[in-house]
Order: sequence, then C-alpha cells, then structure tokens
Amino acid sequence: MFGATCSPSILGAVIAKHLSETSEEYQEVAQQLLETLYVDNVLNSVDELEEFENFREKSIKLFSDAKMDLCLWQSTFDCFDDVNDDSIKTAVLGYNWNRKTDCLSLNFKK
Repeated sequence: MFGATCSPSILGAVIAKHLSETSEEYQEVAQQLLETLYVDNVLNSVDELEEFENFREKSIKLFSDAKMDLCLWQSTFDCFDDVNDDSIKTAVLGYNWNRKTDCLSLNFKK
C-alpha cells in the first residue's frame, strides 16, 4: 500500500480492463465510456433522448457489474420548466455548463 487513497491511474486501469472485457451487447457503450472518461467523470454527447437513456442504462449496468456506482447524471434532456437558473449550471472540468442552453463558459478572476 503506497497511500490511503486510490491512485487515479490504478482506477483508470481497472476501469479500462473491465470495459475491454464486455459482451458484444455492451461493446459500443463500453468504447464510448473509454473515450469519454476522465478520472471519475464521463462527458458524453448524444443527439436524442433515447440514445441518452440507452447509454445511461448500459453504463450503469457495466459499472454495477464491476461493483462501482455510476451516479449523479446530468443532461440537457431534463425538464427545466420550474427550475431556477442556479440549478441548471454545473461545473464540468473547470468550465461552467448551462444545461438549459447547452453552453460552456469560463469565469475569469481579475
């Protein structure tokens, strides 16, 4: 043991190994995950709600099989009718993502 916390590189290797050994049914999603995974964040883009639901369902299953919890999903497909502006803004790898307008922005400090 070299530390009290898991190394991100070890986590990445374990996830890559698990995703490379999936069944045919899950290979497309596994490949998308490998290409869009950054440490413990998945940043993926799809055009249709059905694609998103399929990706989410299969991703959760793949990680569940590895005894890992893939949670905290956010998308542009959510209903925003009764939502205030603060809850539609999300930090993504240092950027601010407005899920309603699907725009990324940066805040610069003077």
